Amino acid sequence: MNQPQSGQNFLDKNTVLAIAIVTMIWVGWTYYQQKKYPDYHAQKEATSQKTTEQQAENASAPKSESTKSAAESGSVVTMNTGGGESLAAASEKTLKFDDEKWSFVVSSKGMGLRDIVLKQYSDRHGNPVNVGVNDTENLPFSTNIIGRNTPIDFSIERTESNQFSGRALVGGMTIVKTMIVHSDTFTLESKVSVESAPETFSGVTLALNKQLEEPTESSSLLPSFERQDWYVEYDGSHDRQHLDFKNETNENYSRVNLASMSSQYFALAVLDKSQILPDLKAKVDLGSKTVKGTLFYNRINKTAAFDHEYLAFAGPKSLRLLESIDGSMANMIDLGWFSSIGIYILKLMKWFYSFIGNWGLSIILLTVVVRLLVLPANLMSYKSMKGMQKIQPEMKMIREKYKDDKQKLNEEMVRLMREAKANPLGGCLPMLIQFPVFIALYQVLGQSIELYQAPFGLWIHDLSLKDPYFILPVMMGVTMFVQQKITPSTMDPAQAKVMLVLPVVFAFFMAGLPAGLTLYIFVSALFGVFQQMVFMRPDKVKA
Repeated sequence: MNQPQSGQNFLDKNTVLAIAIVTMIWVGWTYYQQKKYPDYHAQKEATSQKTTEQQAENASAPKSESTKSAAESGSVVTMNTGGGESLAAASEKTLKFDDEKWSFVVSSKGMGLRDIVLKQYSDRHGNPVNVGVNDTENLPFSTNIIGRNTPIDFSIERTESNQFSGRALVGGMTIVKTMIVHSDTFTLESKVSVESAPETFSGVTLALNKQLEEPTESSSLLPSFERQDWYVEYDGSHDRQHLDFKNETNENYSRVNLASMSSQYFALAVLDKSQILPDLKAKVDLGSKTVKGTLFYNRINKTAAFDHEYLAFAGPKSLRLLESIDGSMANMIDLGWFSSIGIYILKLMKWFYSFIGNWGLSIILLTVVVRLLVLPANLMSYKSMKGMQKIQPEMKMIREKYKDDKQKLNEEMVRLMREAKANPLGGCLPMLIQFPVFIALYQVLGQSIELYQAPFGLWIHDLSLKDPYFILPVMMGVTMFVQQKITPSTMDPAQAKVMLVLPVVFAFFMAGLPAGLTLYIFVSALFGVFQQMVFMRPDKVKA
């Protein structure tokens, strides 16, 4: 073999210097290209991502932290996705859905939804109703991996006019998500499947985020009838939290069947349809003014395929609509303590509305029905009050006679009232019967989308808001005064004068309440005057 000649070594100083200069030029040029065309290089890295990750997984097992339930601890779990995942996030891609009922944009970031617009409704200022949030990091219904801080980048496509599909490659896993749009119910039938999941895979999350809205309407009687809440059905129980701008609320729930984030009339909700019941971490973030919910679908069986299904809802809180989706969905509407009465009140008013076409007239008919139902109790009350009036002279004599013997005084009073068939508490019975109806109707007017922006006529353009000119409260106060004046009473003159002032005070309190509720009380008082003049004249009712 020939030996190299002296002075002709390949690694002389000139060759080394040339290699160094070429290397520096190459590194500098690559850095310049990455800075100038970041999207191009991010796409190239994503293309080679799967191969690199698979090689890393074969070389060594990745490390991870695990928790029993991320929802219970609230801690961040860092998941090693194989070491080959690019830190550069792909740019967001979007697909838009638009029909006569609603429109929204499907984002490649977790396949969440942004710009959810309900076209058939407007807010108090006449703008289209937009539910959810538009922050890319917190889009409603976006899917992610437990422990991952940035959204998954899906490759999305519209497979049919009402169907979207996405596929993502993360840490050697393939995540497939499909959504079928049902505009008639404002729902998306969704399914998520994970293939080739490693041992370190803990599960996936689903976001349920909504903007926190400051109330714009208030009442003299109650602080506000515009409010937000979340409602959760979990592990055989349920919970409702009313939210505000002053307190940060944090709650954890396990085995969740239904979760919703609601404003007064509109809601985002997830109804689980899979064998995996998720956990929920819900909180109010005052910094971003967002109500945040995260559903954790934890992996239980590591040898089986991982998938789950759910129904996503973004729409109005209509009783008929929610019942058509699922019976439990109707519980999202907060009808208060007397919800069982409120549901029947709403259904009865809707029945009236079906052939009248006016919610104000429906409230009037409801009032007449309620007054007719309590008419027998009113007759009994009137009869009892007339009996008490009749025995007033005798009661005065008994008080004078037995003023020093309390036991004998009570015995004689009871005997006298029994003989006269009089009951001092008889006048309270009709009021007690109507009180639950009053409270239930207040909740119906304040929470049912059917009465939202429903006009009555003349100056009343929205029965869910107060009377802008306070005409109904004034008419109600005058009518209640007349009713109080013509109603028989056993009070002494001083007490009777005090009672005559109450209608004025009551009218003042009612001035800020929904016009529909004021209409109900006004018609009820008007019916009371008519009842007093027609049904309860002395020649009609004998004590």
